[in-house]
Amino acid sequence: MRSTLKAALLVSPSHIEISDLPIPVPGPGEVLIRVHSVGICGSDVHYFVDGRIGETVANQPLILGHEFAGEAAGAGPGAAGLTLGQRVAVDPAM
Repeated sequence: MRSTLKAALLVSPSHIEISDLPIPVPGPGEVLIRVHSVGICGSDVHYFVDGRIGETVANQPLILGHEFAGEAAGAGPGAAGLTLGQRVAVDPAM
């Protein structure tokens, strides 16, 4: 199994770099999602262009794309309700 993933990191306004990052280990009650699709919404565009939305300044580096779908790829202790390989869509407001 791979130990790293590729991520597009916003390192400064209008500057994205592709980086290898360690695959996170899910903690208690958490599920690791293997992302298959990502939507780009208005907040992503504001962070990319301006590095902020109004008074909210992005902490950089930042991985954009909080609207995504994929499959359950791992689970931490006490995670319930999903099986590995199950397809999921993430509610970005949770």
